[in-house]
Amino acid sequence: MNTSEHLTTFPAIAIFLAGLAFFFHGLDGVKESLKSMAGRSLRQRIERFTSTGALAALWGFILGALAQSSTAASFIVTGFVSSRLLTLRRALTMVAWANLGTVVLPFIASFDIRTAIALILGVGGLLATFRAGREFLLPAWRGLFMLGLLMLGLQFLKDATGGIPDEPWFRQFAQTLGDSLVFGFVVGIASRLVIQSTSAIVVIVVTFVNSGILTDSQAAMMVHGAGVGVGATVLLMGRSSRGLPRQLAYFQAIINSAAGAILALGVMTTKLTGLPSLMDLIRNTITSDSSRMLAIVYVVQQSLCVGIAELCGSRWTQWLNRLSPPTAAQNLATPMYIDQGAGVDPTSFLDMITREQARIVERLPDILDCVRSDGERTMAECNHMAESCKSLGAEIHHALRELSQTRLDRQDAEQLLALDIKQRAVDQLVTEVAHFARASLDERRSSEPGSESDGNALLFAMTEGLHLVLSQLVECERSRAPGDVAMLLMIVGDRGDLMEQLRADIAASTSRGARPGLQYTLALFERAMWLVGKVAPPAADGADSTLSEPTTQSPAASDSLQHA
Repeated sequence: MNTSEHLTTFPAIAIFLAGLAFFFHGLDGVKESLKSMAGRSLRQRIERFTSTGALAALWGFILGALAQSSTAASFIVTGFVSSRLLTLRRALTMVAWANLGTVVLPFIASFDIRTAIALILGVGGLLATFRAGREFLLPAWRGLFMLGLLMLGLQFLKDATGGIPDEPWFRQFAQTLGDSLVFGFVVGIASRLVIQSTSAIVVIVVTFVNSGILTDSQAAMMVHGAGVGVGATVLLMGRSSRGLPRQLAYFQAIINSAAGAILALGVMTTKLTGLPSLMDLIRNTITSDSSRMLAIVYVVQQSLCVGIAELCGSRWTQWLNRLSPPTAAQNLATPMYIDQGAGVDPTSFLDMITREQARIVERLPDILDCVRSDGERTMAECNHMAESCKSLGAEIHHALRELSQTRLDRQDAEQLLALDIKQRAVDQLVTEVAHFARASLDERRSSEPGSESDGNALLFAMTEGLHLVLSQLVECERSRAPGDVAMLLMIVGDRGDLMEQLRADIAASTSRGARPGLQYTLALFERAMWLVGKVAPPAADGADSTLSEPTTQSPAASDSLQHA
């Protein structure tokens, strides 16, 4: 398409809409391809290559250049921090420099890149279609094709807006608007709330400047307004998050809003005082091309974000912890002891692993909080707690594998094997308790008025009974008292008659209209009780821990589970 030929109204609108569609679809495609590539091998490389602040800054710049959205980069970095591949300090450095990485796109938009677009679309599309190379390269080829689609959308936007300044309605609108800087600033904030990429807004503004729709000063104010809009956007998107995700959202909001506000204040000051503006300095010293001037303004704004971030340094961690303290689940996912075990003797390191296991066990009752009558957590919070337990469990397995490759005496080797077996049981118990909570909540939600009394009473009985047993398990982990362990093993071991009674109650309630899913919930309950016995520490007085053959009926179990 030739940009020198002005389009009539309807074709221009069609081309403009197609350009927007290609641009945003390509932008989303690049983000998704990047997320698909963020597997374990890439994360391990990031862990190694972000060991210093300079490397973290470089990776952040590359991430921003690829994602073309500081918000998307923040979400990816949040995943890295949650996986303990990055410290919060390194994550903040990456997020700050990711802002600067997004300047690549506006510079691309200021050149005629038709040949490059065709080459990228052709090469990326063919490589993706024929699945060239190894399987892990497929997201990269798709990302390359989506990058070409994004650039094609930019070209369409340029072509569609080329004739707008010659339209009568535009001339009248321009006369009415004049040179309002406030208008550009407000439109920039509003645009950032809708378009989740500041670089994308800059690209659109570049097309408007090239078409004469905006003046240079208005375009600069729109870019600065978009920076302030980042703050409102990330706070709106992160209003339901807690802990680390909200910390990164606050960080993005502060540095972008501060940079945009400072530069916008500078533009307003130059208008009132007549002093040279940033745009004037760029025009007199670097280039007079409006689109490239605007791209440089965006570079200055994003560089100011980095400067604000680096200026405060390590104080960010303290401030962000005050604004949004880490949640219990996020603290749980981070090892407290085994990270400090480098260089210690195997016996001491095994003790540290034992302490980490105890941290998981202590959180088991909390996973049921969302289905208890007096619980305060939501289902999402309980699921997050379970995922944190699994994350810490994965760290424990990794530590055990590393320790198994060292030279151990017989006693330490036996303890390592016992800890490995116990950790596998703990992992299964976390999964079963989480599934029980979900199944119990689903059963309650699916109940109908007038037919839920018996079924929900049984659900309440199983929930409270399992919570009681898990709480007893926590006490056993803390005290290791032989009497407590023996009592716990008796409760979970003598469940034959109890299970039969519960099955009979469920069968009776089903005949009166209760939900058949109660049978599944009961199966989860029984397996969780069995796994508690596997996780329980061995009784010091030699009590039998075999769980397959019930002996006598436990009064504690009867009181907890048969009151319904």
